Amino acid sequence: MNEEFVFDCHQHYGSLLFAAGDRAKQVEEAQYDAGEHEVRLDRMRGSGIDAAVIMPVNRYLRPRGALDTRAVNDAVSAYRDRDRRNFPVAVGITEPLHGDDGLAEIVRLDEDLGMVGVSYHTRWQGVTTDDPLVVAGLELLQQRRLLAFVHAHADSNMEAPFMVRHIAEMFPALPIIVTDALSSPTQAAQFFSDARALPNIYFETSCAWNVRAIVAGVAALGPERILFGSDTYSAFMVTMNTPDRIRSLGFGADATRLILSGNLMRLLDWTNRRPEGPQAVTSGSVS
Repeated sequence: MNEEFVFDCHQHYGSLLFAAGDRAKQVEEAQYDAGEHEVRLDRMRGSGIDAAVIMPVNRYLRPRGALDTRAVNDAVSAYRDRDRRNFPVAVGITEPLHGDDGLAEIVRLDEDLGMVGVSYHTRWQGVTTDDPLVVAGLELLQQRRLLAFVHAHADSNMEAPFMVRHIAEMFPALPIIVTDALSSPTQAAQFFSDARALPNIYFETSCAWNVRAIVAGVAALGPERILFGSDTYSAFMVTMNTPDRIRSLGFGADATRLILSGNLMRLLDWTNRRPEGPQAVTSGSVS
């Protein structure tokens, strides 16, 4: 294994308003746009990223309801399948307000598309993070050993830290990767305080308001609970916390490897869907 290997846990395929419904043809045609793919890889290589988890955007047109969700998930699955070297695993999306159809989509993501988890960004989905409809989906994720990617940006009260705490308490056996969580100093401090007693919560680095938030997270929780993420979309990359910046923080080689790839690979081991290609040092286990 190349000890410098970087495995990004947080990339989105599509724009912030992904086409569906009457524009569903755009989704079909966009399943593997060579120009988009080339630009993304150039952006990744320029930032020192070797591979990434690919997931849909959470703000997409869905006038046909569950059919549009299926189309977006199919597009992301096809993107992964055409380039598993760079995007070895994919995460899907389900809509809590689709009720039973949303739960059926989780089953399809698992059994038909072979995805490793589900992404929630509830401010775009019309519910709160701890809504009973979300809880029903998380129960299914835990049963099927699929990871929960839960967005929790500081500018939304629908994704507040106490809501993430609630779901983590309800599902202690479910690994929850909280994305965008470190986007303000107060929110980051609240998350770190809550997470000390909740070992199933993990945080990614993309939207950290300052690299000091990453340092504080490692100090509070250890390097085993922090994952590198870039929050890359088809059109842009959000993070300024590049792998080189994280290397410069002085965590040491072993801890840095865990953050840049090892922790994500350990979580993929929990799903029993660790990719065959990239290899990474791991530490401990996920129960």
